[in-house]
Amino acid sequence: MFALPVGARRKIGRFVLLGSWSRILRPVGRVVVGPWFALISFNVVMVVWHFPALFDLAENNQTVQHLAHARELLRHRRALLAPDSSPPIPSG
Repeated sequence: MFALPVGARRKIGRFVLLGSWSRILRPVGRVVVGPWFALISFNVVMVVWHFPALFDLAENNQTVQHLAHARELLRHRRALLAPDSSPPIPSG
């Protein structure tokens, strides 16, 4: 997106975020970018991924292992980008 001029980015952003077709996606987006979703998805993925059958599959299949690493990177990125709703700590 940043390769596009500012005017084009704004038009695309308005179309995606404010379009009537995206009304259904907005509540889903609010949940997915929230900190609770990141925390819960992290724990669910860690528990499920360490089932012996899945873990052995990734150990023996290079493609599954690469997919697992890609999934982890995307999940960590989502967790880091979750908005921090806690107030700042006062200094002093």
